[in-house]
Amino acid sequence: MDRELFITRLAFINNDEINKINKNSSTVYLKALYQCENSIAVNYDEEELFTQTTAINNLGYSNDFTKIFILDKESLNDTYLDARKKLYKSINNLKEERNEKIKNIQAYLNNENSLQDNLNNQFNTQENDINLALKKYSV
Repeated sequence: MDRELFITRLAFINNDEINKINKNSSTVYLKALYQCENSIAVNYDEEELFTQTTAINNLGYSNDFTKIFILDKESLNDTYLDARKKLYKSINNLKEERNEKIKNIQAYLNNENSLQDNLNNQFNTQENDINLALKKYSV
């Protein structure tokens, strides 16, 4: 068998795809909404890997996701799904803000390291100049 058939990868989903989710959407999209994930697992042929069967087999019947989105799917309503979508967007906004703060901290630390390297280089250069001068006069 071709090894590539078994490669799992993540396909990122956007806000438009989240907005289109309804109770008849595929299990993988409902799971992404439920867990506020911005990606889904697909195989080499772009087929979704998380299905009702895999959800039940891996999560079990007592899992909240399984209960809400699979076993009791008919009682899902737009009000609940809209609330989940708002939660999804809020959490993703928080993730983006956190990532932006992390980027700023990394930039600050990189700048500090660069300044420290410059100071070390200047010190080493001055120290070498002093050592050369001392050698010159000690001979």
